[in-house]
This record gives sequence, structure tokens and C-alpha cells, in this order.
Amino acid sequence: MLEYRDEPLITAQELAALNAGAYQNPAESIDTYFPLKMWFMSWFCGVSGTTLLLQSHELATLLVKDVALVEWLDSILYFRGWFVLGSMSLALYAYLKNWHLTFVFSVLLSVDAMNWVLDLFMVYQEHLSDSTFVLAASFLIRFFALTCLVFCAKNASRVPATTDRLNLFLHLRTSVPK
Repeated sequence: MLEYRDEPLITAQELAALNAGAYQNPAESIDTYFPLKMWFMSWFCGVSGTTLLLQSHELATLLVKDVALVEWLDSILYFRGWFVLGSMSLALYAYLKNWHLTFVFSVLLSVDAMNWVLDLFMVYQEHLSDSTFVLAASFLIRFFALTCLVFCAKNASRVPATTDRLNLFLHLRTSVPK
């Protein structure tokens, strides 16, 4: 059994030194992978949004076997293409101009998570029983983009300096200016 001691195990000066040591290096407070996440999400949203805009009818015929539902899904996919491009434009503007980052990324995260679940049960419903590699890869890439968005929302206060926000090689630097 431990015996009771009146003296603390660590002094107040030692505790202050330990706490101060965590904030001495300003590069530790910057998310150096933020530009990589933004470039990946921009590329993914640009490719998927453009594909949804330009080939919405072809994608609708691939996803739905019922001819009556093709037009319905075609219009949904076309709207989704504009929505993806618009939301990524908003995210890029917020990221580059430091405009309400936490709020913008949190809203985009909730909308993207809801769309991912709705697509799972509405759009891909016929294909889940006999899934293919392409379907699994698309869900995996979308999940990775959703994970990047989670970390962007979580680390919105740790964005790099404005001059380094588009630097793909920021994570390779040994010293990152705040």
C-alpha cells in the first residue's frame, strides 16, 4: 500500500518547465500535412465533380437498371457535380483566405458524411450484393477524402502560414516558420 506524503512528487517550477517545453518549438503547432490534404481533396473533388457533370447520364445508366429511375438519378448526379465543385471552391477560399475554417470544414464534413451514407443506401443499393473492385475502390477513396476532411476540421487552428498553404513539400522541411 502506498503511504501518504505531504510533499508533491513534482515541484511547481518543474511543472512549469515541462509545460513550457511543449510550446517552445512553433513548428510543432503547425499541421505540415495540411497542404497535402487540401491538394488531394481538391484533385478528388475536381475529378469527381467534373465526371459527374460531364457523364451523369452514363453513370446513371451504370448504377440503375430500371429505366424510369435513370432520369431521376441523372438529375441528382448532375446537381451533385455542381455541389461538389461549389463546396470545394468554398473550402479552398476558406483555406486560402483564413475565413471561418473550423465552421466551413465542419459543415462540409457533416454534409459529406451524410452524402456518403445516403449513397451507400440509395445510389449503390443494387450493386452492394455483387460489389466489384471499382465500387470498393471508389468507397475507399471517398472514405479517405472524408478522413482528410475530419483532420482538416480538427486541425483548422493549425494551418500553415499563408505563403506555405499550397506548398506540397512543407512536411519535408526541418523548420517551418509560423
